Amino acid sequence: PLVLLVRLFCSTEYHPAIGKWFVFVHLALALISFGSQSAEAAGNCGEKKTVAQQLIANGYKALAGSWPWHGAMFHRYRKGATAYVCGVTIMTEQFVITAAHCTIDPNERQKLPANRVFIKVGLSNLNSPESHVQQHDVDLIIRHEEYDVVTFENDIALLKLYSEITYNNYIQPICLWQGDTQLSKIVSQVGYIVGWGLNEDYKLPQDLNEATAPIVSRRECIESDRNHFSKFYFESKTFCAGYRNGTHAAQGDSGGGLFLRMGSNWVLRGIVSNT
Repeated sequence: PLVLLVRLFCSTEYHPAIGKWFVFVHLALALISFGSQSAEAAGNCGEKKTVAQQLIANGYKALAGSWPWHGAMFHRYRKGATAYVCGVTIMTEQFVITAAHCTIDPNERQKLPANRVFIKVGLSNLNSPESHVQQHDVDLIIRHEEYDVVTFENDIALLKLYSEITYNNYIQPICLWQGDTQLSKIVSQVGYIVGWGLNEDYKLPQDLNEATAPIVSRRECIESDRNHFSKFYFESKTFCAGYRNGTHAAQGDSGGGLFLRMGSNWVLRGIVSNT
């Protein structure tokens, strides 16, 4: 099996009263073994097969194929009810990555069994049927063993799927970050976040949205709200990205990725964790 080193995850905090938000990115290390060769090792990852986007208020509407590695996680409830809860990012045909808290029942505050979680990939609208969308049940949930439900430290999880994802123009794997983990090397770089987070009216949008998120220094992050952000900022594990005012991540964006463009490919730099 191929062993990959994953160095990432993140969390987001938004304060409506002062209009600021940041994405915290943890450099948590996790060794993950896959039974088949990864797309990254084969040199086929982080590539967009279609180019289409439409400008909307406070960001962009992401059309089908704009972010082919982004997917949606759903929870199953009693009497057959289901609900969208978080984003996921495709790593290989059988593994996606998300935030660990997305695999916790928000009402019962208990870890969900794998059979109560499923994902959809190739999705750009939560309600419109699209022929290229694939649904996959989850075989195994692998949460970080040191995930802290209070501080959100190590808020990262892998989902092993029952069936393999089939790649096409609308469904592709992301590349993993292989660069230096020093914050100074990436400050001022601009990443992207995507998701179906709550809009200004606190309603869940149907269309996938995208927004930019510039990476900022630790000092700027902490000084923006020392009492709050110092609780979630872990030395050597986190960094912040985003704006003090304007477009923000929101509930529903959790679990999705923070993506950076490296040359002709896109890489996963973090996972949105707490909104």
